[in-house]
Amino acid sequence: MPSAAALVDAKKVLIAHVKEIAASGNAEAIIEMEKDFIQNDLDRYAKADDKEMTGSLSAALLGVAAIKQQLEIVDDPQKYRAIDRGYALPKNRKQGLPLDEARQSFASHHTRLGNYVSYRLEGTEKQ
Repeated sequence: MPSAAALVDAKKVLIAHVKEIAASGNAEAIIEMEKDFIQNDLDRYAKADDKEMTGSLSAALLGVAAIKQQLEIVDDPQKYRAIDRGYALPKNRKQGLPLDEARQSFASHHTRLGNYVSYRLEGTEKQ
């Protein structure tokens, strides 16, 4: 099998795996999977000596760590009330919700993924 065809097949298997994890609704597994994708990209760009992308991906890993830490708090309504109260000023809220580190990290990650999709990915990767 030519290497291009093998790559397409491998990507299809990966997409199926990603969809399976996403459908599970297991937030920890989804976040861990995303962390693995970011780490893989970071390893590749660091080897290519791309300092801008390396910095962006390093920041993304810090964001994922913040999300993982906040996940435990979100699962406990009493703990989350404390976060909610701690972000009371309108500038620290969006759509009535606190802009805690996890939400800020999600927003940054969403922007990074949007930029990534628009300039780098192939059709199968965009899926």
